[in-house]
Amino acid sequence: MSTAALPLPQRRVQLLGLGWWITFAGALLVGIKFSWMAAVGVIAFAIIQRARPLDFLLSYLIVVADATNMDYYTGRLTALMTIFSGLLVFSLLCYLLSRRQDALTFPITPAFRPLLLYLALTLFNFVRGLAVGNKPTYAGLELIAALGLGTCLIVGSRRLTEREIMSTVLWLWVVGLGHFVRGVQIYAIEHIRVGGLYFEPVTGLIAVLMFNFALREPKRSRATLWVLAMAPLLFHQFMSFTRGFWLALAVSIPFSVVAYGGRGRAAGARWRQSGFVLGTMLTFAVTAAVVMATALGFGNIGEIAAGRFSSSFATKYDSDSLSNFVRLGEYLNVIGHILQKPWFGHGLGFAFVTREAINFKLITQWFTHDNYLLVTLKQGLLGLALWIWLMIACLRTALKGRDLPNRIEQSWCMGTAAMVLYIIVYQSVAFPMAEVNSVFTIALGLGVTMAMTRTGTFAIRWKAPEAPAAPPVSA
Repeated sequence: MSTAALPLPQRRVQLLGLGWWITFAGALLVGIKFSWMAAVGVIAFAIIQRARPLDFLLSYLIVVADATNMDYYTGRLTALMTIFSGLLVFSLLCYLLSRRQDALTFPITPAFRPLLLYLALTLFNFVRGLAVGNKPTYAGLELIAALGLGTCLIVGSRRLTEREIMSTVLWLWVVGLGHFVRGVQIYAIEHIRVGGLYFEPVTGLIAVLMFNFALREPKRSRATLWVLAMAPLLFHQFMSFTRGFWLALAVSIPFSVVAYGGRGRAAGARWRQSGFVLGTMLTFAVTAAVVMATALGFGNIGEIAAGRFSSSFATKYDSDSLSNFVRLGEYLNVIGHILQKPWFGHGLGFAFVTREAINFKLITQWFTHDNYLLVTLKQGLLGLALWIWLMIACLRTALKGRDLPNRIEQSWCMGTAAMVLYIIVYQSVAFPMAEVNSVFTIALGLGVTMAMTRTGTFAIRWKAPEAPAAPPVSA
């Protein structure tokens, strides 16, 4: 019996569906209009929704990443904020779908009460600012930043698993790496200090979070990998030549070491581990200095850094210390406005006239380079008192995770404490908590920490939970 060869089935080439082509076209348009990072973000969002649709954690991580790229300085803020607001609403929708009747269940921590009080005062001053004629655009920018910090309450509604925590750290590292690439590109072109979107405190926040994971990593080979991973982020902070970043790192990193080393049993081993991690960081720092000297053309990098740092305390009126005099004039102007309404402030959206640092033109400015003065200007001494209470309470909330038995959770909590301390220091020379770039990264760290350290929950429900069915009565 002869058998004829059976024809092989024809394999059809599977082309991408129409939806993917539309997505790629949209990403191309976004890349042309904004940047390649925004285009990558569009494609990443589509892939994530395909893999895990309506997942709240992933949708919130997208919000955090997009917030870090908010550009307040180049005239694209309205378009960027529109996209960001859409992502934020989508994330909140994912949260409501995942929590349903428990959507208003919040973790009770030391930061819970001051956060609610500060948010309530902010909403009141938002309405008051509009009522007295302050500009709605400025008021809205300030409000969304304050509400962004409040999202830590919904992030803290569920405790993350170890795998989710490590995936979140990886996500943040990729975000920080994107900022590093952007900063290196602009520095290679300009060869001068460039601020704005190219150098944000986000990379420093992520770096001090990762530093606490490196400290608590028992295997030194993995600890070295942690340091290697955060080296570009620290390099980015140094390359910014922003003294506020340097000062914040100079406080938050030693704080992390002291909090980890401590006293008592096994303190010697912890301090040796700290020495190893710091020594590894120093090695990478020297390598980075060589790279800057050769690749970017800064042979006298140490002299430049020393001059930049010493100019913080200079009183001579020259190009290096000009910003000190400009800031001093700005602060005196703001203090004058504060004295007019010291207790309750001028409300959100208030702006004042000041002189520009470079061209010396008179401009209208809604912010000031000191977050504490900014809060006092808009919300008075009452708002300042609540804000300081909130910052201390956030630090206390994170420190409660110091003795958690799980190493991963402990590393995250203490990393959050370092992040909070970083932002407390940096607020004295800038206004990071009035912009969304850093606020949502802080909210993410606090939210995950709140879920780990909470002492209870506060729930608001429209109806009482259904009572369990009574067991049948036996005859």
